[in-house]
Amino acid sequence: MCFTILSLQNTYSQNLFNSNELEDSLNVVYNKERAIGAFIHTRGFGFNYWSTSHLSVWLKQALDIQFHTLYHPKEVYTTNQSVRGGFFNRYIYGKMVDAYALKVGYGLQHILAKKVDRKSVQIRWGYYLGANLTFTKPYYINVVTKINNKTIETPVKYNPDVHTIDSISSGASYFLGFNELNFYPAGYIKTNLYFEFGKRLNVLRALELGATLDIYPNALPIMAHYPTENFIFTLSLGFVFGKKW
Repeated sequence: MCFTILSLQNTYSQNLFNSNELEDSLNVVYNKERAIGAFIHTRGFGFNYWSTSHLSVWLKQALDIQFHTLYHPKEVYTTNQSVRGGFFNRYIYGKMVDAYALKVGYGLQHILAKKVDRKSVQIRWGYYLGANLTFTKPYYINVVTKINNKTIETPVKYNPDVHTIDSISSGASYFLGFNELNFYPAGYIKTNLYFEFGKRLNVLRALELGATLDIYPNALPIMAHYPTENFIFTLSLGFVFGKKW
């Protein structure tokens, strides 16, 4: 009886070891992946999700979903020291809207170099084509007015034809303007390199270097006194984490 129990325990342990070994084997081809990540780019920051499935040993098809902020390169924070200063009262003079982009695309990932051992790096090259729905909300600032000899600070939408830098006291609440959204449908083209690392082969960890071109049929206005934009090019650096099976 004792011999039988020990034999069963040894068999179970051996099967478990073989299962874990198989899971981490370099010879296993994982058909699917799911990953989430965060990234910074030359005009903001964002989050992404992608899933892949194999078309061949060296080629994957991929769904790419992103959400990110979109700043203008000429945005500079300032304060009106004559009225009230401080970090929380900063504002961006000339900014008309806050912009955000939601993107969904389809693409391919080519495996350029496979892992030769658990300490090596897999390199992929990907490219995507997709739709971009950018939405904007008005940028609010505070202005000071005097009513019955009392100074009152009032939040208003920034208007470049009305508000000078001396008339603005501070930035208004970030949450103002979400009921006044405008939408700018667009398209995007993206290419990137993935550098996958990590000892667990069924766990996805990768650095992502990317370049994206957004194409807007209706030009996007962010800052006053600067041209609206039909084409926006950005570079990005991100980290993704996920699972293979």
